[in-house]
Amino acid sequence: MFSGLLNQETHQQLAERKKLHVVELSPHKRYFPIKVASPLYSELRAEREIEPKEKLLLNDFYGEGRLPVIKKQVPFYANLPNHLAAEALKHRFRNRDKVFISFLISLEKFENNDFL
Repeated sequence: MFSGLLNQETHQQLAERKKLHVVELSPHKRYFPIKVASPLYSELRAEREIEPKEKLLLNDFYGEGRLPVIKKQVPFYANLPNHLAAEALKHRFRNRDKVFISFLISLEKFENNDFL
């Protein structure tokens, strides 16, 4: 945990490493780009020098490929009485296909005397 805090990179260091401007887009400022840092010791790269596969978003750098978990919303009808009754009727048939297949396999083994 503390190693991540010790190895943090400032916006200025990121600008130097990528040789690009670091820009902030805020909804409070209507997504108007505000320059946070620029490379001081290295020359700014031109747009044609940037590869298409290059990571340019801050979450791509420091999010380590993790995405937030977004759960599916429960449908509006999930707790209605008619839906619950229909689900209760379907409940007893939930594994019928798997049981039938395993029954056929065991029946075939029994007929071939392979059950021992």
